[in-house]
Amino acid sequence: MKIAMLLKSGPSTLEAARALQTAGDLLSQGHAVSLWLLQDAVHLGRPVPGSPAAAVLADLIAKDLYVHILGCDAALRGLGVFPAAGAPIAAGDYDALIELLESSDRVIGLL
Repeated sequence: MKIAMLLKSGPSTLEAARALQTAGDLLSQGHAVSLWLLQDAVHLGRPVPGSPAAAVLADLIAKDLYVHILGCDAALRGLGVFPAAGAPIAAGDYDALIELLESSDRVIGLL
């Protein structure tokens, strides 16, 4: 099953921890999972070395979690340009987000 997850809370919140745990659980069940980072969640794309969220996210990416960052939210927070194609975390726009939502079997929104 193709599952899209949307997260808007920052890296050190319970919501972010829950999103990463849920993504890991879904991956272990064999689902294809895409995590979209919106609003303050874009900070997960530039993790602080040694942070628990950074380690969990890196582990999930190694297990084939697809991670996307809403580019305009990153720019609003002064985070600049994110990695180019082929990188583990890709920048996207609203059109790419809508395309993913329409093509997914399930959508999970986490505040």
